[in-house]
Amino acid sequence: MIFVYSAKQEDLAGTDGLISFRRVFRGDARLVLILHRSGWGQTPWTRVEMEAITDRLLKEGPSFLFVVSLDSSPPPPWVPDKLIRFSLKDFGIEQLVGAIKARALEVGSAFHQPDIAAHATQAAEAIAFANERAALHRSTEGVQLSTAEVQRLFALIAENLQQAKAASPSLGIEFGATEEFLAARAGRGGVIVGYSLQWSNVLESAYSVKASRRCEVGCINSHGKRDAASSTMRRLSSRLIAFRSRVRAGV
Repeated sequence: MIFVYSAKQEDLAGTDGLISFRRVFRGDARLVLILHRSGWGQTPWTRVEMEAITDRLLKEGPSFLFVVSLDSSPPPPWVPDKLIRFSLKDFGIEQLVGAIKARALEVGSAFHQPDIAAHATQAAEAIAFANERAALHRSTEGVQLSTAEVQRLFALIAENLQQAKAASPSLGIEFGATEEFLAARAGRGGVIVGYSLQWSNVLESAYSVKASRRCEVGCINSHGKRDAASSTMRRLSSRLIAFRSRVRAGV
């Protein structure tokens, strides 16, 4: 059984959430997988995770623990040096799945081939997920989640650009960002990425935009279809050109 607390609200409802949550990490789970990145252990729920895991670590040692690094941030100081940490960046998702299976077998888990009932359950879950996703596309919550992910993406791009700029100043990398656009250039080449919403509570009108150094704009709507003739395309194109001009001018 895999316990993901965001998907197990019905199990936590009506109980002391902290007690139920800690119980999973302190003893119920054979294998505890930490998806570690900068800030883990500093938010309310990841702090609860960390406290429960460290309690168990003192009692049992680290054999139940598997740490996956999602970024270059150092692991918590209490993680033993001898504990091998998996780098998602270096090995990718497919090798991570294999590593998790291997560790799960080590701690006593067993794999079972799904039967007809399991396939039926999976089909029902897929339908429920599709319905939930469609509802999210037409909600304020969906817009907020999408916008937050865009900002995280912009921050990640900017972080990588800064690393490249520091490592090779001779490339002349320059970049800048607003809430809607991020532009970068080096020499005569450059790129602009952007994200725009027409409505505050509907994701179906959201656009992701990409432009080359010649501002040949490609516009993809939320259904994944190219929309080359829309007024939104023309409006975004003019805004991209204006934004690029400000970046070039150092504004």
